[in-house]
This record gives sequence, C-alpha cells and structure tokens, in this order.
Amino acid sequence: VAQFNFPFFQTEVGEEAHESATEECISQRKPTENLMICCGNFEMSIETGQENRTSPLILLESSVNATVKNWSHALDVNASLTLQAGYYNSKLALWEPLLEPVDCSRLGIGGSRPWEITLSVIKKREDIEAFEGLEQSANKMEIKFESGDNLEVTITKSFLEVVSTLSQGFSDAVNQKLAKRDKPVAH
Repeated sequence: VAQFNFPFFQTEVGEEAHESATEECISQRKPTENLMICCGNFEMSIETGQENRTSPLILLESSVNATVKNWSHALDVNASLTLQAGYYNSKLALWEPLLEPVDCSRLGIGGSRPWEITLSVIKKREDIEAFEGLEQSANKMEIKFESGDNLEVTITKSFLEVVSTLSQGFSDAVNQKLAKRDKPVAH
C-alpha cells in the first residue's frame, strides 16, 4: 500500500468566529505571494529615412529580471537591469558604444559584459514609542540602487552628428504633419 502526503488530503482545523485571533494565528494566515518577471532581451532601434531607405541611428539593448514577494504584508523586491546602448557610425559603417561595456579582464574572466544596476526594496515594520508613551508600529521602506561598476558614457563627434540627424528627422516629421493639417481637405 502506497502512502501519499498530499496537502489537499489534510484536514483543516476550524475556528469559532467569536474566538479572538492571536498574533500567531494572524501571522499563519498571511499568504506567501511571489511574482517573477524575466525579460531576457529587450531591443529598441531608432532609424531614420522613409520606406525601404532607412539607416540606423541608435540601438538600445536591455534585460530585466525581477522578483516581488509578499506585497500585501512584507514587501520584498529584488531586480536587476542590464543596459547597452550604441550609435551607428555611418562613415565607418559600424556600431560604436554609447555606454561602454564593463571590462571583465580585471576579474580574470576576459571579455566584456553589459553595465548592470540592481534594485532592492524591503518594507520593514518597526515598533516605535510615541511621546505619550504609547507603543505604535510604523512601516519603513528601504530602497537601494546599486551597481558594482562605473557607468562610462562616450560622446564623440560622430554621436553628436547622429543626435543632430535624429532631431532633424523629428522636426521634419512634426513640420510635415502640421503642414498637412493646415491644408484644406477636398470635398
């Protein structure tokens, strides 16, 4: 005979409605909530031009991993974001980094990796004493942004030309829409 220990076979102990709940009962009733968010690769490319005559300008690549636990009573959030950004140098026909990748050779690993930032949020409940001698509880939230690496941004003359091209493209698009809006529509 096989024995199974499934949670749905276990019996629940009932409580009377008029009995007062103790701290232990309240803490046992709190559910464990867990949310995990994983976005392995997010890529955004900004291009200029029309139809099939476009040229790339800026490329942004990112990934996000986050876990959120117990948001209804004891919030605990841990998240990490990696970020890479580059611009297209049309004179050399290659992508150049705007955000420099982190050099891993100092760790003995070799190569490079994207810049990373982490976020942690913890909701703490602390007992404080008011000036009248009454004990109260207060919720405090601790938020930390941390990165083990410097964020190195490289701005070159080529990048400034890309920004100039991008701003010119936006202004042309806005002027074109405004010009179309002012023209009378045929009956």
